[in-house]
Amino acid sequence: MRKLELDSLQAELATLDALLARRTENEDPLGWLQLTHRRADVAARLARMESEFPANAEVAVFFGGTPVVGSRGIRADFAADALSHYQELVTKRMVSQALGPLATRGPIPRRDISTMLVTDVVRGSFGFVLQESGESSEPTMAATLRHALDDVSNLLANIAAENPALFEEAAETLDDRTLFAIRDFLRVLDDNGATLRLVEGERELSFDSRSLHRGRERADATVIDETVIRREGVLFLVPDARRFELHPTTGPVLKGIVAADVIQRNGEHEHRGAGVRAADIVGKRWLVELQEKTVKQGSGRTRASYTLLRFIQAQ
Repeated sequence: MRKLELDSLQAELATLDALLARRTENEDPLGWLQLTHRRADVAARLARMESEFPANAEVAVFFGGTPVVGSRGIRADFAADALSHYQELVTKRMVSQALGPLATRGPIPRRDISTMLVTDVVRGSFGFVLQESGESSEPTMAATLRHALDDVSNLLANIAAENPALFEEAAETLDDRTLFAIRDFLRVLDDNGATLRLVEGERELSFDSRSLHRGRERADATVIDETVIRREGVLFLVPDARRFELHPTTGPVLKGIVAADVIQRNGEHEHRGAGVRAADIVGKRWLVELQEKTVKQGSGRTRASYTLLRFIQAQ
């Protein structure tokens, strides 16, 4: 895996530099020559890796604690259960980002776009390298999966963080089905006394049993209610940031995100199959369909957020 190999090469380079610093070419010509050539080879490999962007989305998931027996192995039932729930969490997060908010019930559409393969086993605790399957022919799917893996890492970090404000911020971005997936994943880890380490992209996140238990309690105490509503008002959009504001005649301004399938990359906005130019939307009065999401946390705090699902009719 890219980051693990980068770390290994950087450590080897530092060791070679330390060995070279303790000798001179005159004192040990043969050793000096061997170490110099070795250092040049490692430095070249490191430079190549740093300049190349990985083609495939990937993550290393390390487990420690009770289910792991040193570097010898890991309980098969725990590993299968934990990886299955991690894959489910990634799937729900990716599909909701790529295709819009998930329905409260029913099958998850396009599961194939988020399927990952176990491509390697890594020692040091006990880890599995997961990589995109490559089954989807859509060129943007690898980038979307990479973003979903990064997003899942952020969610877990914020939900398990000591600072409750980070959890409150993360909870606002969740839908009901993603929350259930997080609960299931944290439950498996917490019930089995496991620890977790995620290595993805250029970063590494570690979760001890205490932080995982804290995250589980928070997720268990959070309730999300989702309702589809219709509202009328003057609409303003920030397409690049996928944000909107709806100014009704009376009542507070409604703000939120725009579902991914509403804003198209070509700058046009989809009105259930009919192209609608941005100029026909921004600053005009529209009847729109919104998903109203109310998040109630264990502290008793309640927040509402909105997702723009559809333009119904210009007023």
